[in-house]
Amino acid sequence: MKQDGILRFDNATVLVTLATFLLLLGCLPLALRLDERIDRNRPMYADLARMTVLQDKSLLDTGKAVPVELAGGESTQVNDVEFVASDGVSVVVSGVDGDTAYCITVRNEHGAESDQHCS
Repeated sequence: MKQDGILRFDNATVLVTLATFLLLLGCLPLALRLDERIDRNRPMYADLARMTVLQDKSLLDTGKAVPVELAGGESTQVNDVEFVASDGVSVVVSGVDGDTAYCITVRNEHGAESDQHCS
């Protein structure tokens, strides 16, 4: 049967469209799981960035890094600025070369760990 008009579909077009839709729908759980994993690591990297700024400021102002070891929710003063570790995140700052430099490592409760960040 031949159809005349603006919208003409053949079986192949409908099947390709349906297959594409089902493929994308099947990928949705994987995408959500990946997004959840990225989101749960975000506080760890935010703490790393904040501590890096504070340690750099301390090196500029005093010439010394401030060694720190914190678990989630604990706080400390770094160069007169309070730093509070995010829940589930541990932050370790170790002084290097007589505290004239530093290395920071952060971990979270899910087992993720950042690469060591050194000045």
